[in-house]
Amino acid sequence: MEFFLDQALNQQLIDAVETADFYTAKALFNDHQGELSPEAHKFLCASYEKSLNRNYWLQFWELILALHHPNRPNLMSRTLKLSQEKNIYPFLFVILKFPKYSQIVEDYAISVYLKKFTQHIPSLFQLIQDIEKLPAEMQSIFYSGVIKQSLRNGKFVILESIQTLKGPLFIAQCLESFPLDTLITLARKVVENRGNPEFIYDLIKLISSKEIKKIFYKKLIMASIEENNTEMLHFLFKNKISTYFLEIITELTEIEKKNIYFHLVASLTTDTEFLIEVIKDLNSQTYFQAFVIESYNHYNIPLLQSLLTLCPPFDLQDATKSLDPNKLAIFLNLDATVSAFIHSKMNAFSKGFGYITYEDALLTLAQRRERKTYDFAPVLLRFTELDEFLNVLKNAPKPLKISFVISGVHFISGEIMIDEKGIAKIFLIDSLGSDIWHEEFVKNFARAFPSHEIYTSREKRQHATNCCAVFALDDVAHLATLRIEGDADIWEYLSAEKKPENRQDINTTVYCYSVPLPLSLTRTMQSTSLTQTIIPQKPQSSQEFIINKKGQTTVGSVTAFFKRESPIDEKPKNTRLSYKLSKMIEQNWSYLISHSKETIQTHMQYFSLDAWRQRILEEHSQSYLTELIVPNFSDDPIAKELMTELQELKETFIQNNDKKMLVKAIQKMIEQYASKLPQNELWQDFLVKVINDTLSVITSEQGPLQGGNNTYLSTPHDSDIEALKAMKEGLEGHHKPDIKA
Repeated sequence: MEFFLDQALNQQLIDAVETADFYTAKALFNDHQGELSPEAHKFLCASYEKSLNRNYWLQFWELILALHHPNRPNLMSRTLKLSQEKNIYPFLFVILKFPKYSQIVEDYAISVYLKKFTQHIPSLFQLIQDIEKLPAEMQSIFYSGVIKQSLRNGKFVILESIQTLKGPLFIAQCLESFPLDTLITLARKVVENRGNPEFIYDLIKLISSKEIKKIFYKKLIMASIEENNTEMLHFLFKNKISTYFLEIITELTEIEKKNIYFHLVASLTTDTEFLIEVIKDLNSQTYFQAFVIESYNHYNIPLLQSLLTLCPPFDLQDATKSLDPNKLAIFLNLDATVSAFIHSKMNAFSKGFGYITYEDALLTLAQRRERKTYDFAPVLLRFTELDEFLNVLKNAPKPLKISFVISGVHFISGEIMIDEKGIAKIFLIDSLGSDIWHEEFVKNFARAFPSHEIYTSREKRQHATNCCAVFALDDVAHLATLRIEGDADIWEYLSAEKKPENRQDINTTVYCYSVPLPLSLTRTMQSTSLTQTIIPQKPQSSQEFIINKKGQTTVGSVTAFFKRESPIDEKPKNTRLSYKLSKMIEQNWSYLISHSKETIQTHMQYFSLDAWRQRILEEHSQSYLTELIVPNFSDDPIAKELMTELQELKETFIQNNDKKMLVKAIQKMIEQYASKLPQNELWQDFLVKVINDTLSVITSEQGPLQGGNNTYLSTPHDSDIEALKAMKEGLEGHHKPDIKA
């Protein structure tokens, strides 16, 4: 290891450290500082580990502290880490022995202390006792550091312990000594970590500086609004901090004020009484009107109804003059239960991009299905349901085609088609393009279907954050009615793009085709490259293709949404996705007010994996006893009795999928009715058909549709299956007398 640039000095130091001759080592440092190698700290780290094992680490620290080298902070950090790993904490000893070096180790010492003691709260007082051993001038430094780290990490129990020992005024004085940017950061951390409001409030009251107090309150209020910390907000306003709130919003820009109103109205969804009290405290028509408008825009109907009961003293007509009177009248006439339900369903959409969840997506799919005349039935998947989804697909009757949306941290959509031979094709549409989000799903799909074709969308359409859900829900809707030049369907279009240059290897065995999207699906792209590159590169016939039922061409449909959203915009932006969200909001609202809560919940569940699996299962099971040609003896009481029993048996099987029960029941039924039914070939053929369908179901290679309550409860014995086959042969004419006996 090169320590000094001079080889002779280097060897002298190595020998000194190896023999624990720290007097010589320290002298070498002092005399030859300018000749240190850049790798010096690595050598000392290696040597320090040895010193830990040989119980002379304190002398080694004296050597480190004497080192005036650019790498000393890095060296100290690494050696302290080694100390921590071996449960040796040298900082207090170093400081007690060498007080002038205290500032060097302070931050790391406090960090390690907190890590050690906050993991073992019973050892908390050991932390305080250790600090109390320090010289008086050092205690406040360490206490300030521990207070800072405790607030930052949400370890309020440490603060309470320090307060017990030193008193609340001591902590307040420490807070007051912090730089303003540190204080602001700590205020936010207090809110994020859900600190005890009363404890925090009592501390702030003791801060002597009114300016610092106001800054801390301001950040607490703002952070509480943004983090939806209603407990902290309640406490602050309860203790008449509304004065600070007035001062705060007076100093803000109009956009910042609007943001505060937005967060209060959209985030505090269940506590209208609190907001009413806030508005009463503010006692301002301006703020009253702002809250009325935000409540209206964010479908917070319970709050809006409560606000309008405050008139007078506020001017209702002035506050509502910009609102749609018809919609406002509907809002005000809704009862409390319906108002709360609608607000809960609309809240995520009215907040803007980034709030849509699995439940919200179910609502959007439900309203779309109710509006459309064609069958719109995609399945909505949680990210955790992908393996189960593939399992159902693998075992479902073929052919099959299903569109889907995958929800979660990132939303994507797509379509799957599986033919009679089990060859599966998947098209994944991701607003981020051929991204990594779906890589694992693609690999699992390839494993489930060895004969497969995989296509992914190439274009990156999403450039803003948190809008993938709107992309995915819009894309899956377009898949149902997609218009492609030449009247091709999506799979014909994709097949034409199966070119070598589009191939993208996912691993050594799995690959996909990264293909350009049909133009209709590119129209939401949040980039001017759509109009400047993508569309101009297409043939003229594609640009002039009638792309929607309004009769718009591709170019006309795209350019209609490129607008400047504000005067400061340098160039037009594609506003189509914002339009899609606003349209989604209006359609969801119309759907919610025209259906009961119970109906809405039923409609929403239609798109869940469980509901889709059940539909597949019923289709699978209904091949059994659904296509039977019933003989023309329906008036016969025995025939009616048989058909009733068959229907009940079918419903029982669809519900519990018990194959063993099915075989036993059919055996019993054949034995019972073979001799009772009219003696003709029609009825005998009918019973043969019943047996054939039963055998087909219980011996199906597709097997059960896995997941939920839909697994087959039991498998019939081979002997039972053979007995059923023997009955069939008897009915076919070989042993009729024996069966009917």
